[in-house]
Amino acid sequence: MEINNEYIIYKLIKTNFGDPISSLLLTPEHVVIGTMLGQISYFSLLSKKITVLSEFNSENISNISYNHDDEIINISIGDEKILRYKKDKRNPEKLYLFQKESNYANEMEHNNFCQNAYTSLSPELLFRIQLSPPEEKCLNIIELENEYDIVNIINSDVVYIGRLPMTNYIVPFGFDGEYFSWVEFIGPGERNICIANVINNSNNQNKEDNLVETFKKNIDSKSFGHISHLKILNESKIFLVHSLNICEIRQLNQEFTLVESFKHIGDEVYAVDVYYPSEYLKLKNSDKISSDILLYSNKIMKMKKYDNNFQKTMINDNHLKNKKEDNKNSENNILEKSKTVIITKKRKKINEKYSINSNKNSELIKDKINSNSNNSEYSQSNNNKKLNLEIIDSEKDKSSNPDIPYSIITLDIDGNVNLYKYGKEVTLFNLYDLKDISEKIKQDKFFSMGYEYYIKSNMEYFCISTDQGCVVVKKNC
Repeated sequence: MEINNEYIIYKLIKTNFGDPISSLLLTPEHVVIGTMLGQISYFSLLSKKITVLSEFNSENISNISYNHDDEIINISIGDEKILRYKKDKRNPEKLYLFQKESNYANEMEHNNFCQNAYTSLSPELLFRIQLSPPEEKCLNIIELENEYDIVNIINSDVVYIGRLPMTNYIVPFGFDGEYFSWVEFIGPGERNICIANVINNSNNQNKEDNLVETFKKNIDSKSFGHISHLKILNESKIFLVHSLNICEIRQLNQEFTLVESFKHIGDEVYAVDVYYPSEYLKLKNSDKISSDILLYSNKIMKMKKYDNNFQKTMINDNHLKNKKEDNKNSENNILEKSKTVIITKKRKKINEKYSINSNKNSELIKDKINSNSNNSEYSQSNNNKKLNLEIIDSEKDKSSNPDIPYSIITLDIDGNVNLYKYGKEVTLFNLYDLKDISEKIKQDKFFSMGYEYYIKSNMEYFCISTDQGCVVVKKNC
């Protein structure tokens, strides 16, 4: 077996046996790890020092997110509370807790909702929905309208509420700050792939009318296969994995148009990550809708958490007094403007910067993998064939060019880490073929316990959750 010298094992961050990793985050300076028993630790990429923030918590670490603009790490402990960390200015390698918010008024309220609650965390918002559990004794599919709310994690205000049409048999795939995705079971051999914009389509003016419009695509699971992974690439495209290792990019239209399709190089896909350039992430955060605008665009409401009546209370809106715009417009016009125009401007600015017709874009989205691999060949341990890593210039690329540049990283059961970009997939490395990996680690295996596994990458570092802990792999530049 040929040794891969292009990538090295930078660190193995071990976790306790029987306490698998439940959430993983990679920032420019740290790797943050959360486990099922509530352990929180972080690893400094500079000093290679591991710091344990807590040995255990009352619930598992369900989500970890990162605000690139403010450099804040958000950690969700189950659906119970959120911890927020910043870098220490005196020692940037260290993190300190500066905010701790409970998601419930008291423990009794928490107990009433925690059993069927699903939460997902974006850099600024917490998405919460109450799911209806399926019946255990028989298959009884019920169509429901489940209520959700979205909380501003900075001040714990509920900024959106709504209802989502779904059955009582669903698999949630997460919330990215704007869209919530899930797959629902609607009958033997039938599934719906569901995508809902839970931000723009929320209607807080009337609880009876706040049913969110949802994209649903019916599929025959017998022919299509089991869907194991789903990622939203942008407002019009998704990436999904089905039938173990069939990867597809599809358009969110009525035809569910197939844009790209490829078979993963290797075996069953265990984890997927989508990497966006840091320029895009900073732009996205700099154009974020502020908490005040979110509150105003929703009738400036504050709602008691999980109050069935969702009582509305108008709050002061001093920031509007300082604006120079014409106040003769009606409240409805202002609401419409804040809900649509601000979002449109944000997207317009992002799309202009990353326009697929822009010559600047073709230079911006070429990363180190292109510049460092001119006329070079990469050895794949999977099939021992030499593949050219030189990426096709975007002007000559006949595959689908995304509106926003992204790279898709996949991990499979055999330890292959693959990169998909511009219509091409290559194997970057195999975990078992890396230099200095011990025979004991090879024998113990990385993926034999059947846990849910994660991979995070910024194209220089790759963080992979395994049965033994988090393996940090670094490109050997």
